[in-house]
Amino acid sequence: MTVEILDRDRFVVRTLDAVPIDKETVVRWDGKDGAGTVVPDEAYAVRARFVGDRSELVYDPGRNFQPRPLSIDSTSYSRVDGVLSYRLERPSRVHIQAGQARPVASGPAQGPVLRTIADRAPRAGGAVIESWNGMDESGRVYIPGLQNFVVAALAVPLPESSLITVGNRSVSFTEYARRHRAATLTRPRKLAATAHAHHQGLNAFEDRSPRLVLLPAKGGDSSIWKSGTGKALEFSVELDRDTAPFFLSQPHSLDVFIDADRIVRVNCRANPCPVRLPAAQVPRGRHRLGVNWSSELGPVGVAVRWVEKP
Repeated sequence: MTVEILDRDRFVVRTLDAVPIDKETVVRWDGKDGAGTVVPDEAYAVRARFVGDRSELVYDPGRNFQPRPLSIDSTSYSRVDGVLSYRLERPSRVHIQAGQARPVASGPAQGPVLRTIADRAPRAGGAVIESWNGMDESGRVYIPGLQNFVVAALAVPLPESSLITVGNRSVSFTEYARRHRAATLTRPRKLAATAHAHHQGLNAFEDRSPRLVLLPAKGGDSSIWKSGTGKALEFSVELDRDTAPFFLSQPHSLDVFIDADRIVRVNCRANPCPVRLPAAQVPRGRHRLGVNWSSELGPVGVAVRWVEKP
């Protein structure tokens, strides 16, 4: 029997030495790749080849695996302990976001995403806890204290016999993959919404929530933006350079919120993406400016600022 360890995109990271098998055989993997480096924290799959005198059998539960997303209904957040807890039916890849969702007369509730708590992260089955202090992406807004606070969680089961590793957080999986794959395999590809279900069919480079930076048009970086009376609020939204090429290859749009209300949707054709809010769209007083740069395939970038208008 020969065992191969595959990464989340089904590239071989290690081939273990062949072993003779009996009715029960134990195979051990030390969490290192073929070069002896500890692999980054992620979920890895197993492919085993059984070779006899006249036949060969392959055990590959991840091949053509089409998981059905699972909703997570038993989510609870403790403001005292700063812990988000939930239960998974089985080991899964989990995506969790927090924000506001205000009920509307018809259709689903609407509101901004203010924090990505788990970004397609692998988790073991059973009871799971996520450490979260309740703050938004900017560290300025305590989300559980907002009206219509909500946590949305989605789980996608991992293939049978998946291995979730912990022990190398010094390098991200995408950094590791970029170093160990041919350049042709790390380039963006043009994706269409009709070709992929929610978060499905995306590789490790594409299936990430990008980091956003909000930059005022006139420069500066104060914690509270001042909007003059009768003047439009102008700023730009910038994707981080590492994620941008892959995110922009997906169908996407940018939504701007004032508190829980969506003010405008922008079709961004460049990075950074310029935004201009007419003076009439910015109410008086201090308000929260939220930006969601969303892919139709699933990933969402989040940024938050305070704006003040006399």
